[in-house]
Amino acid sequence: MPIKSYFFIGSIVVLLSSFLVQNAEDIPTDFCFDFDEVAHYQIEMSDEAVYALLDVEIDTNNIDIYKDAQHLNEILCEDYPTICTDTTFIDDLINFNFQKQNIVPEQFESLSKALCGKPQPNQIFNICQPIYRDILVFKKDNRINGIAKICFGCQQKYLLRPNATFLSIQASVGYNTLHRIFTENKKLKTK
Repeated sequence: MPIKSYFFIGSIVVLLSSFLVQNAEDIPTDFCFDFDEVAHYQIEMSDEAVYALLDVEIDTNNIDIYKDAQHLNEILCEDYPTICTDTTFIDDLINFNFQKQNIVPEQFESLSKALCGKPQPNQIFNICQPIYRDILVFKKDNRINGIAKICFGCQQKYLLRPNATFLSIQASVGYNTLHRIFTENKKLKTK
């Protein structure tokens, strides 16, 4: 089966799973991260460049190129990683040229409010395949204890912490706050 078919089928699965979001009583009310450090990883990559990853063909002479394209696609478009304590994930982000910026402690409270809490039962569903260009890695006592992958285009996020995952599509208020935090944090770091 061609790779594009897998991507199409994957998109349909994500879409269907979005419509089958847990009932409001099943959604965790305390989905927050306990952290004392947050790193924001971001990659500048057009939609076309992401979709081109799917067109990379297997070539026995360049199998590594194919594997890298597939793995970058996994990072950008799939619910990956599945174990939040996987430290190789950070190495992968660095190897694929994600830019790292530590979030300043003054932004922690706003960040928690934007990411935590219980989604509203009447969520707005998007028909877009998320491209997670913004990834937050949360640490407590120098150990990874949470990951948030964010797609501003779809307003969708994939949240992962030990023993819990949650796919969320929420109102734009949280996304506006996240965008503001990232922008302000960059300004603070460049001063």
